[in-house]
Amino acid sequence: NDQTLQPRPYMAIGLQTAIGDNNQLKPHLHTDLGLGLIARISEKQRLFISAGLVWQNNRFEIKGDNYFVTENETSRLVPYGKPLKSSKLRLHYLIIPMELQKKIRESHIGIGCYFGALIDATQKIKYEENDEDYKLVLRNNLKPNRATYGVSAQIGYGGLAIYAKYSLAPLFQHTPTEIHPLSIGVSFYLN
Repeated sequence: NDQTLQPRPYMAIGLQTAIGDNNQLKPHLHTDLGLGLIARISEKQRLFISAGLVWQNNRFEIKGDNYFVTENETSRLVPYGKPLKSSKLRLHYLIIPMELQKKIRESHIGIGCYFGALIDATQKIKYEENDEDYKLVLRNNLKPNRATYGVSAQIGYGGLAIYAKYSLAPLFQHTPTEIHPLSIGVSFYLN
């Protein structure tokens, strides 16, 4: 495309896991939805820079009958006290991604970084008691990091790419071990 600056609606879906979680979190769905701009910075080198605004949805399924609590400013997994049908953690961020891309014919490779702010954090717990199903939604006292930042890379063809993102910011402000989200998936540029 000969345009110098063009808008790019963006969607991504992938699998998210955590590094440093002592194998307590199961890989789960990761989604992004956003709008970006891409600008050519070198016609000869076929270099482009992109930036945008993205709604990022991080989800983690917690193994066993555990859930996150915060005691003395430290977030940790503890047993709930009852058998759980499910225990999930969901965090929503508003992200500003920036990336340098090189186009090679119809293919492209890119490396970048992102910065963002936490919008919402919830924990959902489901259990059964006396043949009744219960669902608790916990929002208070989780103490996740309010800011996130990390690195990203992608390789693609046309409007489709395989991406990887790693958060350099730990998931929580204080934990016995630092938990860092890692996502790998497929992104779609809708133009």
